[in-house]
Amino acid sequence: QKPYISTYSLPTYTNAICAFLEIGYINRKRDIKYLTQNKKETAISLAVGIYSLFAGLEIKKPKNMPVIPKGKKINWDRYENYFEKVVSP
Repeated sequence: QKPYISTYSLPTYTNAICAFLEIGYINRKRDIKYLTQNKKETAISLAVGIYSLFAGLEIKKPKNMPVIPKGKKINWDRYENYFEKVVSP
């Protein structure tokens, strides 16, 4: 599906750290069915995605997956003075 405008504009035009964790389309019946019937797996997947932003994660590519997700951690050195600059008058 085509991305919403916010998935492009939020990280591009917002002065903040942004991350997206996509778990499915809420307008697709099969995705809704999976998310509601597999709550534990969904919660674990979200937790691992959030963890990977802080610690990084090496992901092995399963044979049947066409694309491997990235588990890169946020480069915190880049934001060393970021928060001070944002809140300074």
